[in-house]
Amino acid sequence: MYDEVVRILAQEDPLSLVWGGAPKDEYGPEAVTILLRLHEATSEGELCRIAYEEFAAWFGAELTKGEPSFEGVARRIWAIANAKQTTG
Repeated sequence: MYDEVVRILAQEDPLSLVWGGAPKDEYGPEAVTILLRLHEATSEGELCRIAYEEFAAWFGAELTKGEPSFEGVARRIWAIANAKQTTG
């Protein structure tokens, strides 16, 4: 699941780092901390909050564009997590 989350973060690129030339695995550490907290999320909205909090912890709240910029990230990770849970 780690590789999938890193790919999602690179594609969604919430801080435009990959767009600016950073490597596609730039968000690897953030993927780890989001995955470590995934069990806390009982909804896509909570996962959005968690993703925002982790990015704010890594990059600072002033650089993190706000929780709404993580809605796509949360939607895609939530879908994958639920699919994995369903298939075992």
